[in-house]
Amino acid sequence: MTYLLRLNACLFFLLSFNAKALVVNGCTIEPNTSCYGADLSGADLSYVNLSDAYLYNADLIDANLFYADLSGADLSGANLSGANLFYADLSEANLYNADLTGANLFYANLTVANVSDAYLSDANLFYADLSDANLNDADLTEANLYRADLTGADLSDATLTVADLYGALYNDETKFTPGFDPIDEGMTYVPVPAADLLFSSALMGLGLARRRK
Repeated sequence: MTYLLRLNACLFFLLSFNAKALVVNGCTIEPNTSCYGADLSGADLSYVNLSDAYLYNADLIDANLFYADLSGADLSGANLSGANLFYADLSEANLYNADLTGANLFYANLTVANVSDAYLSDANLFYADLSDANLNDADLTEANLYRADLTGADLSDATLTVADLYGALYNDETKFTPGFDPIDEGMTYVPVPAADLLFSSALMGLGLARRRK
């Protein structure tokens, strides 16, 4: 009986310890946290949940964000150069003017993310999901976008000098800088699903019917 009580006490202590939020240089690592300009450089933030966090102008140079949840986070102006974002969830995140030079975004989820005016030169976006992302005026010089999903993405005015786009997916909704030829870059065209076309046609039909009435 005494042994069981001691075991329960130990388990309670461990659970209480694990329940405490991680704090790095005054920044509490948790969803919805507000850490303007926080110094998180080199921090091990693998598997953390920073969804909807406010990390404007934060220093995340060489930070380990392996499998981190940064969905909906505001990382505008943040420095993520050299950061490890392998499998990170950055869906709907705001990365406007963020520095992702040399960052590892292998298999990262950037769907509907705002990556406009961001620096992604020499970044690894191998198999990254950038569908419907805003990459307007982003610098992707020498970035690796092999097999990345760019369907519906806005790449207008993006710098793609020497970028590896071989096998990257695009469709009729993907926007490119005038004169850019995705076929010459070895990209793969993906037709818009028939179901989506039918849905769009149905909406147009309803609109026309309402006008006639």
